[in-house]
Order: sequence, then structure tokens, then C-alpha cells
Amino acid sequence: MKNQKLSSIFTILDEKTGEVISGGKRSISIPNIVGFSQRFYKVSQRAIDVLTNYHHLGKFCKLTENIEYDTNRLTISAVGTKPIIINQTDMAEILGLTTRAVTVLVTYLKDKRALLKIKGAYYINPTFAMRSQGISTECLEEMIELDPEITEYLSERDKSTISILERAKLIKSR
Repeated sequence: MKNQKLSSIFTILDEKTGEVISGGKRSISIPNIVGFSQRFYKVSQRAIDVLTNYHHLGKFCKLTENIEYDTNRLTISAVGTKPIIINQTDMAEILGLTTRAVTVLVTYLKDKRALLKIKGAYYINPTFAMRSQGISTECLEEMIELDPEITEYLSERDKSTISILERAKLIKSR
């Protein structure tokens, strides 16, 4: 789009008398960026680098549509209802695969640490894909136990805080 200098001029007037009650002028310009009214799922570079089987990468991306906000748990959710934790049968239905094919996929994703199983529920590793801007620290602690490499992707500030807390936990346990 070509950015032209445009103005919008408006006048409010009394039709009977022709008297101008108010008026104004504003400039119209094309914005530098525009937004979209749709949900976005962020797939990270780690997912692209690690999930080298592109068939599995595509299925992984399809699963990201079911990421629960703030936890990265895979659920079937709707506003006002309790989320349903997704199991392998649900994954088969979502992906249009057999349960055997899903077992192969889940094994691959778990081996690559893209998919984590915590307390019977499946979570997407936040270093592979996310729905929200951040992740609950409660979930993160359990995820780091399964994939210590997660800490390498944290901001320096968060790494430092976690390191302090871990040292305090070690001292307490002595």
C-alpha cells in the first residue's frame, strides 16, 4: 500500500439553520504494523531444529491448537467449562490418525522432549511451542526435571532467580 497524505474532515451542523455545531480534521496514515483477530501459537526455533521428521513436526503443530493458556497442558477447552485433559485417543481423533500412529508420534515427541508427561497429562515443552507469553512457575519446575535444557532458554533474570531458589532448596535439604 502506498502511504499517501490523507485527511478526514467532518462537520456537525444544524440542518434547519445551517449553523456549524462542531467540526474537525484528522490525518489518516497507513500504520507500520497491523493486527489480526485470530489466535496465534508460537512454534520456536528449537521445535524446527529438533523435530527433523517433518511429518511429526506438522502433527506437533496441529496439537498446539490445544495448548492450555499459562500451563502448556494439552486440553480440550471451552469458555465456561472445565478443561478435558487430552489422552492419546483424543490425539488420534484430533490428528485423524490411528491410536497406533499416535503412539509412535508420542514416543517420538517424548524422546525429543517436545512433549512431556506430568502426572498423567501431556504438556508441550515451552521451548518448542507456547500459546501464552509465559508459563506458570509451578508447571515449569516439573518440566525442568524432565528437560533440564529448558533453563538454557530462560531470560538471564529468570535463570538467576531459579538458580538462587535451587541453591536455597539444596541448603534447606542438608
